[in-house]
Amino acid sequence: MIQDGTRTILLSDSVRMYRALKAAKQDAVIDLYEGMWHVFQGAPAPEATEALSSAGDFIRQHVK
Repeated sequence: MIQDGTRTILLSDSVRMYRALKAAKQDAVIDLYEGMWHVFQGAPAPEATEALSSAGDFIRQHVK
């Protein structure tokens, strides 16, 4: 899982990584959050809560 915001300078890197993983037939998910910055998951924002919950769901699905 790749999480990123639309206001980070690393967004294009995240998209390229996602595309490379998909091309390599890996189970990849890109989870984008409008208007969020780099490492927004640590901020007191509703998007951060949603992102952390989404990451937890992804981890639970893939780690058994």
